[in-house]
Amino acid sequence: MKLSSALKKEFMYFSRTFRMFGVIFSIMIFALADPVMIKGLGWMMNSLVETVEETAAGEEVFTEDDAAALSSFSDMDASGMMAMSIGDFTSTAVLIVLLIMMGPSGSEQKKRSIIIPRCAGLTPNMYVTPKFILYPLTGFLSGLLGMFSCAGVTSLLFEGAIDMGMLALAAVSVGLYIAFVMILELTLGICTERPGVSVITVLAATTVIPTLLSSFRIDKFNPFALPSIAQNAFLTDATVMGVSGNAELDMTNVAVSLLVTVILSLILYFTTLFVLTARQIENEGNEAIL
Repeated sequence: MKLSSALKKEFMYFSRTFRMFGVIFSIMIFALADPVMIKGLGWMMNSLVETVEETAAGEEVFTEDDAAALSSFSDMDASGMMAMSIGDFTSTAVLIVLLIMMGPSGSEQKKRSIIIPRCAGLTPNMYVTPKFILYPLTGFLSGLLGMFSCAGVTSLLFEGAIDMGMLALAAVSVGLYIAFVMILELTLGICTERPGVSVITVLAATTVIPTLLSSFRIDKFNPFALPSIAQNAFLTDATVMGVSGNAELDMTNVAVSLLVTVILSLILYFTTLFVLTARQIENEGNEAIL
């Protein structure tokens, strides 16, 4: 089987089961809705302050600090909104792709539906390679388009300009982070034949590992630093919650983190290929076991 044929087969499976459209549609919807929800929350906070003050008939209910805190969403500019949205966007996108990717990442091994194609001549390379091309590429493009869509809606709702160079850098960082998470899930799922376990493991890793790295002050030069890089790209000149940001973007950290992510993704691909190649199909007994 040629790679083009294997890619076509994987694409038909991915699109026919609506997983591809589920990834793209879900991420895009959240990217468009997040700035709208935050803007609406700001309006609600301002309305709450005005209503309570009118009801109090001149009595002081909120101090100046309290009123400023409640209405702080209105003081955000477009870059501040993008910086604030990065965390919500990446965590939601990761959860979406982890759940949708349970099928390709190990369920075929668990159901033993890969045994007949393997016996018919499907090589491990032609089985693994299309998955590591199609699914991460979809995740990367979804993150990329989601960030640009979010920036478009944010520009309409919030004041201030968004630096297009910083937006491009943040979009690439977020897209590559989503692609890496998908690759990690594919590796764990195919190697362990436990898609559910792979989802829980990767979800825990995306939560625990950044915290551990931060506690040891090594929260850079790794794939889990990419969301922070995207956030810092907007925090340089942003106003968040009424406070002007002064984050510094270390371009060395950016370059090394992106390079390390690509290298680790290749290592995970070759690890998956090695594990699947090393497995033998046992025909002893009542059923074949991979």
